[in-house]
Amino acid sequence: MNKLHIDSITKSFGSKKILQDVCLSCETGNITALLGRIGSGKSTLLQIIFGTMKGDSQFIKYNEQVLTKQSDREIRSPIFHKAQCSRSILKLKN
Repeated sequence: MNKLHIDSITKSFGSKKILQDVCLSCETGNITALLGRIGSGKSTLLQIIFGTMKGDSQFIKYNEQVLTKQSDREIRSPIFHKAQCSRSILKLKN
């Protein structure tokens, strides 16, 4: 079974710490949602996982293979990201 494992992801922009020691494991066939307020680091975390942004510290494995380089994009390509929130969900929270 395919498995994505991230550990100790940290990211700061200047003096503002966006992510601190984030850990997450996901397996094929499961749906994982990242929920949080605007500016809480959801998109930043996904960009680090996809390799489009580098974390200050990070450890990412996919199927026991450590991902460290931009050239690992072909390995990351099966990971799906849809940044969308329906208005009905937003209305329920308000």
